[in-house]
Amino acid sequence: MKNFDFDAQAKRLEKVGPDFPLEDLGRALSRKRTIAGVVMPYTLEELRPSYWVMAKFFTENGLTTRVLAEKIEDVDETFVVRVGDLTTRGHKLFATGYQNWLDALARRTPEKRAQFLEAEDTKIMEKLIQDGH
Repeated sequence: MKNFDFDAQAKRLEKVGPDFPLEDLGRALSRKRTIAGVVMPYTLEELRPSYWVMAKFFTENGLTTRVLAEKIEDVDETFVVRVGDLTTRGHKLFATGYQNWLDALARRTPEKRAQFLEAEDTKIMEKLIQDGH
């Protein structure tokens, strides 16, 4: 993402304000998807691991202004990450590495996705931190 305009992104985030939600598990749980022609809701058990890995990674790497979650059980229907919860560097990684990580997660089969989350594989985001993002 060498051509990504981080200054413009920061200005957009300033305009929406610190309370603007970037990730909202409750909202994600309200969405539906179609599997084999059947409309089904997402479940907390399905979505919780990916939100937990993100919360843990961002918190442990000093990319947040508060602890997003101390344990996986803290990631529940009320879990929200807002603009004001991330540092400037956190905003940058959210726009790059986290989105790349989500894409990598989505490309996996359900079995591989479970292994990826169980291993808390964050290499994609770690590389961007090492590269100065």
